Amino acid sequence: MYPGALPFALPLFAIALFTGGLALYAFRHATRPGALTFGLLMAAMSEWAAFYALELLAPTLPGKLLAAKLQYLGIAAIPPLWLAFALRFTGHAYWLTHGRGLLLAAPSVFTFILTLTNEWHALIWTGVGLDPHGAPAMYIAGHGAWFWVHTLISYAFILIGVALYVLAFARAARPYRRQAAIMLIGALTPLAGNALYLSGLSPVRWLDLTPFIFALSGIVLALGFFRFGLLEIMPIAAPAVIEHLQDAVIVVDIFNRVVSLNPAACRLLGADENAIGRNLLEVLWPTEVMREYAEGIASDAFEGQLELEIGEGEARRVFQLTVSSILDRAKAGWTKAMPSPPLLGRLLVLRDITREHALLKAERRRARQMELLNEITHASLRVADFREMLQLLADRLGELFEADGAFITLWDEAQQRTIPAAAYGDLREQYPTLRIEPGETTLTESVLRAGHALAVEDVFNIPYLSPRIAALFPTRSILALPLIAGGDGARTPLSDGPKAPPSVNMPSANLGAALIAFNQTHHFTPEEIALGEQAAGQIA
Repeated sequence: MYPGALPFALPLFAIALFTGGLALYAFRHATRPGALTFGLLMAAMSEWAAFYALELLAPTLPGKLLAAKLQYLGIAAIPPLWLAFALRFTGHAYWLTHGRGLLLAAPSVFTFILTLTNEWHALIWTGVGLDPHGAPAMYIAGHGAWFWVHTLISYAFILIGVALYVLAFARAARPYRRQAAIMLIGALTPLAGNALYLSGLSPVRWLDLTPFIFALSGIVLALGFFRFGLLEIMPIAAPAVIEHLQDAVIVVDIFNRVVSLNPAACRLLGADENAIGRNLLEVLWPTEVMREYAEGIASDAFEGQLELEIGEGEARRVFQLTVSSILDRAKAGWTKAMPSPPLLGRLLVLRDITREHALLKAERRRARQMELLNEITHASLRVADFREMLQLLADRLGELFEADGAFITLWDEAQQRTIPAAAYGDLREQYPTLRIEPGETTLTESVLRAGHALAVEDVFNIPYLSPRIAALFPTRSILALPLIAGGDGARTPLSDGPKAPPSVNMPSANLGAALIAFNQTHHFTPEEIALGEQAAGQIA
């Protein structure tokens, strides 16, 4: 053992064990995004510290030289691994193609080969020996040309990584700024230590402080890894989250935790950036409008499209939810021959399709209305029995308006009285048995006298209907349509006095009425009234 080396070697072995432990943990969780790169980085730090300790302990120059050469396996690997880790953390993993990864690694491989063969060219060290002052580290008389080239490349890699963290810090939401700051500290700390050593400003002239300071860096990274979920909650799809996108965008990691959400998603869910890092179910469940769908959406197995209806009445909105996987196509080891790339997380996009849904629904309703109108036209041709035809017409009217009830009444012009004939809805059986008291006001008589449709929003507040009759029905609003048939197609309102009884071969022009009923207050639109008049004309 070299005299005086033990106080420095023991801490280095402790550092090697610590960083080696982090590497093993990362390798055991290699499915986590970035964990493999992190593990290799920690392994390189561990290797450097271990062989630097052996260099200090070796009693002879050949032993120190061999340990110093083997240190470069870790020293040369750290810069490209650090840059690769920075690219993955900041959401630029797509840049790390197989070819570019080899390009990043090439200077390090070349440096290690030159270190092993330094005696032939002196491109790393111009001269080495035992320290004349008795220091345990190998004495280096000077550094060769490639050493400075490698140092320049290494600093460039690390500074590029630092720049990526700075940009990530500037662009990130508040929770990610903490992570980016951790990475900045972890990157700059060993860089500062190495700069002190190379400049000769180290407190201990012969001692390279970089491996020691890497221990601090490892602690910072471990804090980020274990405490803050550094590799588990990453901006894995930052380019996909467009700040001004009207669609709500939510990104979750493989553990179903929210990684990012845009302002539209915050507004919809009533959430803020504090939702980042929480389980998706926790974010969705407190939201009243999403509670019905929360568990299904948060299920890891759910993928594809789903239509959600949120709210009621005028506040009702329809969303199209698209859930898709985010795959790490740049992950080392994956090829197109494999079934699928490793999973990074899921992307949820909620698009408001209320207007499109309403237009599509209206188009379908219109098509169905045309179909029902055609059935009304052909009812008399298909059905020979008069009562059966009336019942068919009542059923089609109810379906046409999606109403709670529809009634067909006939008008006995000779006796000036209403005859309930057929009904659609709950009163289908009871309506034909309804008895009208003599002199009682009915909607059929009122609409025939008016000669045009009557849109009634409150049956209890009109002069067109007897309160006794109104009380017999659950109806609140009703559209009364006159059934008037004339030879020239003109509508002839009912006269104030009785007419002569019609002949058997010539029915009265005033046939009766079609009544469209709603149990809740209903405002009849001009389109509905026009549709009703069209249907009534065809029925007449």
